[in-house]
Amino acid sequence: MRFQEPGRMELDCLAWKFKLDEEILLARLLPEGRELSTTWQILVLEYLAAPVLAAPGRMLSLADFSEARGYAKPFEGRVLRRLSSSVGRGKECFIQAAASCGGVCVGEEPLQYRFRFFPRFELAIVRHAGDDEFPPACNVLFPDHLLALISIEGAIVAAEGLVSSLNGKKPTK
Repeated sequence: MRFQEPGRMELDCLAWKFKLDEEILLARLLPEGRELSTTWQILVLEYLAAPVLAAPGRMLSLADFSEARGYAKPFEGRVLRRLSSSVGRGKECFIQAAASCGGVCVGEEPLQYRFRFFPRFELAIVRHAGDDEFPPACNVLFPDHLLALISIEGAIVAAEGLVSSLNGKKPTK
């Protein structure tokens, strides 16, 4: 996060930069200046309100958070199935999409990429190649200190945003 002048700052998010105007609580995508969607603006505000924490110890599946139990089916449909049936289907397509969102490869078998969603908030995607019996499948991992950074709802919205970004969508209206 960089302060440009009083009341204005820039925030890195995946491969983008957001310009935040504190005076009117508005976030825009740089360089074009288009306003972020309401969902993305809320996510930015929730992140900015979080305390500064040490780096996470490990990355966990959403199922590892007891607070997420009621969100398992929506997460499966809105994030995991969508990811696995789009850019997650093919290895090369996934690698290209991950690179376009600033992803860094951290494992080959299974293929794993880390994404710096915000400066202190990373997500990871693990892509399992599949075999004769099972198609390729993906999982999104979260930092173990997730709930100190953002709510479960915010985490799911961030994961949805990452999947949309991997599929070439921008976070604007």
